Amino acid sequence: MAKDIISCNADQRQNLLAIKRLLRRKDRPDGIVAAVEKLAPLVYQACHELSLRIPQDVKVICFSNLEIAGMLQPALSTVTQPAYEMGAKAAGLLMRLMAGKRTEMEVIVAAYIAERASTKGHQTKRK
Repeated sequence: MAKDIISCNADQRQNLLAIKRLLRRKDRPDGIVAAVEKLAPLVYQACHELSLRIPQDVKVICFSNLEIAGMLQPALSTVTQPAYEMGAKAAGLLMRLMAGKRTEMEVIVAAYIAERASTKGHQTKRK
């Protein structure tokens, strides 16, 4: 599992190379979750350079809701987290803790998946 997780940094070139290494493997993943929105276009670029088709060869989804998600070809599926609600709940927890009150530390907030073309369709079988 850990071999399927790549760490990225501020260097876009290095990030692109890391994504391409992942996608060149014989046992490459059939889907990528870009945890940081700026990585999604790099996944698209890597797929293009390696002649991999989205979503037929690799499905792609990204956290956040990039404004360009619908403009990418194919349109990028996204997971949107309610940032305001998360911040409000975190602030409420902090205030209760600072007041010395016992509080539940697990908070669950709903996320929204905008399924677009980058995750649809059937996967092609690899040889």
